[in-house]
Amino acid sequence: MIARRMAFLGVAISLSVAGAAAPAMAAPAAATATAAAVGHANAARPLTFTGWGQVRVNGTAVRTCPHVSCGLITRIPVNTWVFISGEARGDNITDGPFSPTNCWDFLRDYGGYATDAYIFTGVDSCA
Repeated sequence: MIARRMAFLGVAISLSVAGAAAPAMAAPAAATATAAAVGHANAARPLTFTGWGQVRVNGTAVRTCPHVSCGLITRIPVNTWVFISGEARGDNITDGPFSPTNCWDFLRDYGGYATDAYIFTGVDSCA
């Protein structure tokens, strides 16, 4: 097995080859607490995708948890590149270019969730 650790823009990256399973990402504690506080106890069940994505719908909402009923943090313009540091299952979105999906991406630099239906990542990581 080949294992490497690299840093890219100040972010540690681990890479393993030869069939080793990648460790699951933990959801940010603040996001878990916020989701639970609004009654969505299962909102921050982390999935494994971490990386860059491009917003493909103008005004994409960033929310405090992965549900349309959660608080709005901000809106992101089309073609913005965002860093996804985890995912969670939430409301099913059916109107985006990558829909239908109930996968929501945690956007590290915005501190909240945006639906994967509006963000191009190149992978269907919630399948």
